[in-house]
Amino acid sequence: MITNKKRTLFFFISTLVIFSIFTVYYHVPVKIQKSFLASTLDEKQVDVKMDVKWKKYFFSPTELRGTITVDDITYHSFLDTDTPLERDHFWERLDQKFKNEKYIPLFIIPHSHPFDIHNNFLDVLSIDDNFNIMSFAIAQKDISQESNIYFGPAKNSEEAQRLWNEIK
Repeated sequence: MITNKKRTLFFFISTLVIFSIFTVYYHVPVKIQKSFLASTLDEKQVDVKMDVKWKKYFFSPTELRGTITVDDITYHSFLDTDTPLERDHFWERLDQKFKNEKYIPLFIIPHSHPFDIHNNFLDVLSIDDNFNIMSFAIAQKDISQESNIYFGPAKNSEEAQRLWNEIK
């Protein structure tokens, strides 16, 4: 005959095991590797290779980490670099988590001069969870004085325009 103590102990251990499995499963990053062409609305094209992951937390919004390579220039998530980062306070991050917001940092060229990140970066403007539709801006001081907004996957300006209309 099972006593109340044994039943309580079994319930407690079972609950602990289930919670531990859930915690480990929840924190496993969702990795995404994709290659595609992206285009601006005025026919500029780039080759994009992504090796990113969504990293989940219990009390903070899901973060995007990894690298995005555009025409052989690799940009790293700001979170994966040595650059100091001022983060939101705990309560702000918790509020973002409850609103199901995602934190998408700038992607920068690592080992640049700290002030150079304002001139050479990739900013993900909009994205879906699986990167089926994406828009991003690239600011490169060596290429042009203005940033270019790309839409992908898009092989030409018509496809970029279609994605732009879906994003709006």
